[in-house]
Amino acid sequence: MEHRLDKAFPRHQSGRFKNLKNLSSAVLQLILFVTPWVNWNGRPIVLLDLPGRKLHLFEWTFWPQDIHFVFILLMMACLTLFFVTALWGRIWCGYACPQTLFSHSFILVERLIEGDRHKRMKLERGPWHSEKTWKMLLKWSIWFVMSVFLGITFAGYYTPIRPLFTNFLTGNVESGTLLFVGFLTAVSLFFFGFLRGRFCSTVCPYARFQGAMFDRDTVMVNYDFKRGEPRGKVKDKDAADCVDCTLCVQVCPQNIDIRNGVQFECINCGACADACDTVMLKVDRPLGLIRYASEAEIEGGKTQYFRGRPLANAVALVALLVVFATLFFGRNPLEFEVVRADSEGVSATTADGRVSNRYKVRLINKQHPSMEVELGLDGFEGAELIAPVNPVPVAAESSEVIQVFVLVDGEKVPAVKHFHFVATDRADPTQKRQVKSTFIRARL
Repeated sequence: MEHRLDKAFPRHQSGRFKNLKNLSSAVLQLILFVTPWVNWNGRPIVLLDLPGRKLHLFEWTFWPQDIHFVFILLMMACLTLFFVTALWGRIWCGYACPQTLFSHSFILVERLIEGDRHKRMKLERGPWHSEKTWKMLLKWSIWFVMSVFLGITFAGYYTPIRPLFTNFLTGNVESGTLLFVGFLTAVSLFFFGFLRGRFCSTVCPYARFQGAMFDRDTVMVNYDFKRGEPRGKVKDKDAADCVDCTLCVQVCPQNIDIRNGVQFECINCGACADACDTVMLKVDRPLGLIRYASEAEIEGGKTQYFRGRPLANAVALVALLVVFATLFFGRNPLEFEVVRADSEGVSATTADGRVSNRYKVRLINKQHPSMEVELGLDGFEGAELIAPVNPVPVAAESSEVIQVFVLVDGEKVPAVKHFHFVATDRADPTQKRQVKSTFIRARL
């Protein structure tokens, strides 16, 4: 058997789990490649606008002030992964991880060009000749095109993909975008064409700490050693059900032998179960010698699905979901920032003898309809707010920055006065923001 860190040449194998993986791969990759092309209210349905420091997601826009939502979403994603792993092991790795799905797409191209397992191994390890040269060139050329398209797709989540794609076709792409796509192309070729399953064994941290989430009731791909041992040929009367055909090893994308027990390299893809079932059918023996089962089931017991670890993860996940929904649907679409503009001194004296302070005000409209925001003062009797325009029109999902002045009779204000700026949406007075600030009388 090959060493598990050697390059894997998985044999083609059909079966119910392979069909399920093909379906999940098709659906997830369709979502990935189609999403940047779908528009919502005149813009991509998902767009991380780095220059504008905004994340557009369907009809919602998230600003840097909403970073707590991102943190909660990441926590929910982690808890979901922990919950799923405690119940079904590395099912994510086998059926949804981009590394697995894209690697299998690259392997499909390789198999169509070079043939199945034994032909690929012979070609890879044999001397260079004309057939090997043109097959390798063709394979890597197709991989390169796939990687470029993948790079453009990922770039489409940061910049609108329609003009981006047009710029690539016309050769007018910006150097920064070209560098980004080139980097993703190189990464794709390295990860999906060269590393493949070795990424899961040597780079991915999830493979290392997954064991802390497993217990004897975790359902994963397992070899039923009670049925399978001792191994032997079909006609061997002293042998159990395993005929030692090694098909389970040949189809494994991770180069492991599942009969040696649970191993951290296993991604729970079920390829070995499909291969074993085909052999069991041929030798007229019960299916499921290799199957999705818990250690408790293999040992003759029953799997306990309702147990402490997954329940704790589920409770924490629901709690975070409630917190997220409460904060999200209760958030104020109006954000308000005030910064003192003191480049020319803290205060100034006007022609009529009043003292003025200058402030830079930034209004953010997080919702889609535009709004008119009226600025005012609270807790500063006798002061006057001077703005170039008031109320201030703020377009949908955008921000507006203006400079305002606060004027007051110098004899009626202390050296330092604390007060609040108030911003109110005229269409909905319940949407109101206050920002505490200070007025300084002395000129520095």
